[in-house]
Amino acid sequence: MNRRTQNDAVLQQIAQMMGAPLSEWDGMAIFEGGSYAKIFEIFQSEEY
Repeated sequence: MNRRTQNDAVLQQIAQMMGAPLSEWDGMAIFEGGSYAKIFEIFQSEEY
């Protein structure tokens, strides 16, 4: 078992103990906007 597989297994166990789902993929997003209000509008959109 390689280190990534070991880390994934540990994270899965922690997520299960906390009752939180753990996704099968890693990701990141950077949001830029003229103000915090404009950024938070994204999360209110039905498209999001």
